[in-house]
Amino acid sequence: APNYKILLGHRKAEIKPVTEEGGVATFEVTVVGAEGAVVIYSWSLQKVDEGDQKGAWMTTSVSPPVGMGNEI
Repeated sequence: APNYKILLGHRKAEIKPVTEEGGVATFEVTVVGAEGAVVIYSWSLQKVDEGDQKGAWMTTSVSPPVGMGNEI
């Protein structure tokens, strides 16, 4: 998907926790693409309560990117 193409071969990423409550965590992920474009995603995870993956964190959603221009 075009919204996530910048993740392939990106230069760097910074992950900041935003919230964690009731087994749901949200992070702000800033990505600098290979050509210097900067975008921010909101990444949500949920802790698995049962089954083989119990205790693992699974991605439940990733927002479309918000463009922040280019890295200086």
